[in-house]
Amino acid sequence: MPDAPPESLKAWNLSSTSLYVKWDPIPLEYRNGKILRYKVTTKAGELSRKGHKAKYTEATSLTFRGLHKYSKYVVTVSGITRRGEGPALSKVVQTDEDGKTFVK
Repeated sequence: MPDAPPESLKAWNLSSTSLYVKWDPIPLEYRNGKILRYKVTTKAGELSRKGHKAKYTEATSLTFRGLHKYSKYVVTVSGITRRGEGPALSKVVQTDEDGKTFVK
């Protein structure tokens, strides 16, 4: 399992119900094997248990759709090798209000 999380996690809203998440790979010296995939989760609100979604990807970016409008989400990314899941990196991001899109 990796000894470090992915680097440079960035997330921003694409619309009032979608978020785009992008990160840099785990540095080679911390991978402890081949990264098979990344686990990316969103959780509505910083302390809430509702609205939790998880996706798995081999890529270093993805889009979450069907989220709540104008809501804060905690986005978390971790790497997975055949020995297990490594530490995660998190960021708080908010979906947009209807009719407005803000891209960083």
